[in-house]
Amino acid sequence: MQIKTVPNRPPRIALPVPAMRHHYDVVVVGSGYGGSIAASRMARAGQHVCILERGEERWPGEYPEKDKDILAEVQFTSSKGHVGKKTGLYEFNLSEDQAALVGCGLGGTSLINAGTALELDPRLWIDPAWPAEIRSSPISIKRGYDLARRMLQPVPIPSCKATPRKLTALARLTKALPGADFYRAPLTVSFEDGVNAAGVQQCASTMSGNESTGVNDGSKTTTLVTYVADAWNYGAEIFCLCSVERVAFKEETGKWVVYFQWLDVGLHIVSAQNFENSFWLKS
Repeated sequence: MQIKTVPNRPPRIALPVPAMRHHYDVVVVGSGYGGSIAASRMARAGQHVCILERGEERWPGEYPEKDKDILAEVQFTSSKGHVGKKTGLYEFNLSEDQAALVGCGLGGTSLINAGTALELDPRLWIDPAWPAEIRSSPISIKRGYDLARRMLQPVPIPSCKATPRKLTALARLTKALPGADFYRAPLTVSFEDGVNAAGVQQCASTMSGNESTGVNDGSKTTTLVTYVADAWNYGAEIFCLCSVERVAFKEETGKWVVYFQWLDVGLHIVSAQNFENSFWLKS
């Protein structure tokens, strides 16, 4: 598979929607920690995988840094409707009792999270909300953590780097809290130049602190540069600007049909109210 190149911008691994086939063994919706890992696993297992991502494909050097550019990438979704660009990088989902900020782009929320990689409190795994297979198998949970560490390679800020002022303040605050334990948390950030577990070149962090808006120095270990790239290495086909509206199982064919809108700039956005006019593919 050949990477497309365009002058003055990083190479692209996503394909144009017109190149999409009508059938795939596996269709994965989204490319964050859930979708990208599923795509990687299925592609490695020899399945013909398609990844559909609503957001844009952006690589380090293309994330907004100025206030006006960041504001242009903000979108809001609530029961009252949607405001902003549907492919905006920063998506706020609002409800009456809570709000969530998620990343919209190839790589999902990993593009804009803080990059802190901590294990859950073990007590949370026994919550009845989890499937019985997870609650009854601590070994599988440990194996999952090990696999994630192998790919994401989280490490704390090394002592050779300048200590951020916030880190110093937190250490001082911890001393004033009885029973509190301060330590440097592992981060999904590269602090030296090198090739990661998916074969993608990463650069040493410049300590910009821009993890939550998108890091342009090439140091952040997002799902884009790990699991998505790994899936692509094993033949997965990736399509961005595809907003999945619904899936339907066709009993007469035994196939799933995935309906989506193509949100490419300059194109008419197909109405989600009339699925006969939407784009679709089968799995």
